[in-house]
Amino acid sequence: MKARACFAILAVLAMAIAGAVLVLDRDAPYASADDSGTSYGITWTLSEGVLTLSPTNGSTSMHNYDSSGAGSAPWSASANRLSISEVVVKDGITSIGNYAFFSCYSLKSMSIQGNVTSIGDGAFMYCYALSSITIPGGVTTIANFVFYGCHALSSVTFLGNVTTIGAYAFTDCSSLASFDVPSTVTTIVAYAFTDCYSLSEVGFLGNGPASIGASAFAGCATSYSGAARRTGRGSEYLPNLFPTIFPNPF
Repeated sequence: MKARACFAILAVLAMAIAGAVLVLDRDAPYASADDSGTSYGITWTLSEGVLTLSPTNGSTSMHNYDSSGAGSAPWSASANRLSISEVVVKDGITSIGNYAFFSCYSLKSMSIQGNVTSIGDGAFMYCYALSSITIPGGVTTIANFVFYGCHALSSVTFLGNVTTIGAYAFTDCSSLASFDVPSTVTTIVAYAFTDCYSLSEVGFLGNGPASIGASAFAGCATSYSGAARRTGRGSEYLPNLFPTIFPNPF
């Protein structure tokens, strides 16, 4: 009888220990996963949540990666990806490749140094914690899907001459409440701001874009009527702009 009681106690203890291990395993990917390596002319190091990317020699453009599988960025292995909270792109890297930081859920801040001239499709897609971004002066196109699903994104700063905002570029950025379209933008592609539920104020600086694609602002808090939109040419410009767009972007 005593043996059975001891066995039962040991079994309970074993289950408790197993449960604790399971909890630790579940939380482990979010811990710091220090790592390093090289990829297509770029040296990368991950230390205490900070991912630093530097050119191996001179200057180089970043490779265009896949969103998953063998072709994904080497720093995006699950344990690494979930621990990245900050990214520093050093001077000498001239582009950010497709899906470079795809699903880096914990990424909160981004520092882009030097002369980056392009940011690829889906580069920051599903970076849920990213709250602000500064677009370097050399970038002229906001690529397709680049900030798709960045739920915390509330501030976008442009330093240069962006001319095009791509398809689904800011879709489902649910914290984005206002957005000033730079005067240099001539084209907003279809579905660019779809389902930005908090977006209630859109400002068109300068003359405003010549083309706004289908459903570019569908699902946003802003509407066709009212004072939610403004332009450097004054409110009288708006009725002349939006009736020429088919179908209605809102």
